[in-house]
Amino acid sequence: MRYTIIDTYTTKASDTIYKIAIRYYYVWYLWRIIYDPNKDILGENPYYIPPGKTIHIVGLNTEPIIHTVESGDTYQHLSKSYYGSSLFFIDIAIENNYKHLIPGDSCIIPALVSKEHLTKAEKLRALLNT
Repeated sequence: MRYTIIDTYTTKASDTIYKIAIRYYYVWYLWRIIYDPNKDILGENPYYIPPGKTIHIVGLNTEPIIHTVESGDTYQHLSKSYYGSSLFFIDIAIENNYKHLIPGDSCIIPALVSKEHLTKAEKLRALLNT
């Protein structure tokens, strides 16, 4: 596991997985990065967020990462390893022109959010906490 946990969040009755993604990443479509690493806590239905559950928030890089390919690496494995969700494997594949992953070669792990998005999300959290 290469991703890092940057925060914890206790869910509220009014939460949706999309609202939590916006709260931390400022974009709703990264909801799987919230849900997948917390599936054991949140349950099988991502569209129902039970209140009172403490979940982990995965930190996302705002710059691409150069990864040295290891034996057994796949785009799905890299996505789960860096983002906490295998769903974003296509972003890695596209960034690397779908090249075969050969041990010892380098590949790029793209940033899924910009610094601007994370700054806006931080400001949003500050407003919501007042």
